[in-house]
Parts: sequence; structure tokens; C-alpha cells
Amino acid sequence: MLENIKFNYTEALNPKSKPFTDNHKIFSCVISHNKKRYTVEFQCNPSYELPSKETVLNCLIGDLVIYEESVDALDFAKEMGYEDLREAKRIFKAIEKEARALHRLFTESEIIELTEELDKGF
Repeated sequence: MLENIKFNYTEALNPKSKPFTDNHKIFSCVISHNKKRYTVEFQCNPSYELPSKETVLNCLIGDLVIYEESVDALDFAKEMGYEDLREAKRIFKAIEKEARALHRLFTESEIIELTEELDKGF
């Protein structure tokens, strides 16, 4: 499955978010599959690693699982240990957007296959 997915990245020129730390950089990552594409920001410390198809997809699928297992933003906040409900709602909406994008890019069976393939590598 991974071999059928195209991936590239560049450093984000006008990122929507702030870096986690001074050592992190924000990258604009493009995932393409079956003539569809999704662009997502991804943060990492380039001293240790750069974005890879596997790492970015693993993070997105992890978010997808958390989103799909949450009943709503309140449940998400409780499960993830958020005390600030406004922050939890903001993050919940962001991963909801990611989840919709992944479901546009991949079928449910492709997501399952991809998850299994990524689990073997991590």
C-alpha cells in the first residue's frame, strides 16, 4: 500500500501554527493517492529527523483512531487529559478535519491495510 502513495514536503513558508519548540520546524507535506491529494502541516526537529511518508501517515492515522473512538469533543478532552475544554475543542476540530481528509484520500479498507503496514514498521 505504501508504495502506491506519493509523498513530498517543503518547509512551510507561512505556517498556520507555531513550532512546538525553538528547535522544531514546520513542514508542508503533500500526500497523493489515486489522483487525490492532501496537504498537511507536520512538525519535527530536523536535527533528529525529517518528515517521511511513514511518520506523517502514522501520526495522521493515530489522530484518526483517537477521533473515531471519541464520542465528542468532551469525551476527547476527558480521554486525552485536557483541562482546558476550549483547547480540546480546537484540537478535536482539527483532527476531525484530518479524519475527513483521510477518508477522502483512502477507502476504509485502504486505511486498515495502511495501518497494518505501518504497524509492522513502527
